[in-house]
Amino acid sequence: MRIGSVRKGEDDILDYDLSYVEWLTDGDTIIEAEAVVEAPNGGAVPLAIDSVSAFSDDKKVKVWLSGGTYGTPYTVETTITTSLGRVKTTCFQVRIMTC
Repeated sequence: MRIGSVRKGEDDILDYDLSYVEWLTDGDTIIEAEAVVEAPNGGAVPLAIDSVSAFSDDKKVKVWLSGGTYGTPYTVETTITTSLGRVKTTCFQVRIMTC
């Protein structure tokens, strides 16, 4: 499931929140979250995933990103596993921009 796109600068270190409130049922919580970046072709500087944190009470995941090459689109794929055994993958696009 694609959930949209965001913009960041090459030197920015920013966090992005992904909410699963509408997807998770009562009593189900996020127990694990991971994220990977689909790197574009052409030798662009990688977009780095600095950390991924799951917040069970808020039913959200926070992904910290840094780096990237101006004008390059990256796709970040985040997968969660829940206490009731559900696995959900979502994607969002990050485009590296200047001011």
